[in-house]
Amino acid sequence: MQIHVVKSKIHRVKVTGADLNYIGSITIDEDLMDAANIISGEKLTRMMVDSVEIGVAGRAGISQVAVAGKTGTAENGPAEPYTLWFTGFAPAEKPQVVVSVVVEDGGGIGQNGTGNQLAAPIAKAVMEAVLD
Repeated sequence: MQIHVVKSKIHRVKVTGADLNYIGSITIDEDLMDAANIISGEKLTRMMVDSVEIGVAGRAGISQVAVAGKTGTAENGPAEPYTLWFTGFAPAEKPQVVVSVVVEDGGGIGQNGTGNQLAAPIAKAVMEAVLD
């Protein structure tokens, strides 16, 4: 899914699917944008780099390459295994590779896994292969 924000007094956010077909849009007024403290792309990238370098996405880190990334863990029900994920890009300053990894059914370890533990190393291997 891609999200495009067109800035004006009233902000229209266009949402498309992976196939780039239009899904819909929403309108957000300027006061709400300010109240939500929407952050710039540069700040978001820095936060994602920090997540890999000093945060909870460390297993996606590649030596000598600034990787930007975010992990996640989705609960599927009280006794169901988690869905674990990582999404990121590298190099952060001028991306050459973008990757998202989803590990379903807890990666075989039920509710004991995390996105950093299982999905981030897979993403790291993909990014390393592309960047080599």
